[in-house]
Amino acid sequence: MNLGEVQRAVATALIGGELPPGFDHQALRLASVLLIGKRRVEAAAWLPRTHEMLGPAWNTRFALHASSYRPSGWNHPRDDALAFAKQIADDPHLPRIIRDTARFETLQIRATIAQSFLAAFAVHGEENSPLNAFAGVHVWWRWRPGGRLHHLHLRWLSVLLRSKPSHRVVDSELL
Repeated sequence: MNLGEVQRAVATALIGGELPPGFDHQALRLASVLLIGKRRVEAAAWLPRTHEMLGPAWNTRFALHASSYRPSGWNHPRDDALAFAKQIADDPHLPRIIRDTARFETLQIRATIAQSFLAAFAVHGEENSPLNAFAGVHVWWRWRPGGRLHHLHLRWLSVLLRSKPSHRVVDSELL
C-alpha cells in the first residue's frame, strides 16, 4: 500500500468503513465515534428546532444517518445537516410537525446559499406547538444571483391555515 491508499483507508475507517490492517482498531473506533459526535453537534447547530423536537432520538437517528452518509465538498457540516434534515422530512413514521420543522429549517439553510432563490413555506400553528411563533406563510427570494436574500413572513395568513383541517409545505424550489 502506498501512502495515498493508506490515507484513504484510514479516512474510510474514521467515517465508519472497514478498518485497515496494521492499525490500532480500538483507537480508530474511538476516533470514529468522536468524529460522528462532532458531526452530530454541528448538525444540531444548523437544525436547532429539529434537534429540540427530536429530543433524545436525535443521537440515535443521527448515528444511523452518519453510518450511511459520507459528507463531501468544502462545507461538510451544512451538507451533512441538509442530508439529515431530508431523512427526517421524508420519514413517514415521525409526526408531521417534526417533518415540517425539518423542511422549514432546510429552506432556511438553502436560502442562505442559493444564487437565485424563490421559496414559500406554510407553517400551521398547532396547540402547544413550538412552531406557533412561525405560523403563517414564509417567502424567501433574491432579485438577482448573488443578491441580498429577502424574507417576508405573512403572519395574518395563519388564520387561513388554521381554518383548514391539515397543513403541508406549500411549495419550495430553487430557481
